[in-house]
Amino acid sequence: MQFTMTVGPKGQVVIPKAFRDELGLYPGEEVVIAEKDKQLLISLKSEQMEKIKAEIVQFALKYGSKTYKPSDFDKLHEAELEESRTKWKLP
Repeated sequence: MQFTMTVGPKGQVVIPKAFRDELGLYPGEEVVIAEKDKQLLISLKSEQMEKIKAEIVQFALKYGSKTYKPSDFDKLHEAELEESRTKWKLP
């Protein structure tokens, strides 16, 4: 997936909804922006990544999964999205 965005007068760029949905980014979330080889990299803040890792472990323990399949992560992601939608009253 790739989008072309315009930098606004205050240097702001909107993260496209498709990416926000895919990563579970909602108002108040923090991201890290870094430059590498003349490219900007945007990633979830480390604490958020640690939270996600902990949730994956909890998911595996809850469902007794010793190996992770893509569908496992999809279920966890959907549950997280639903929780965030409810929290932020999003459609």
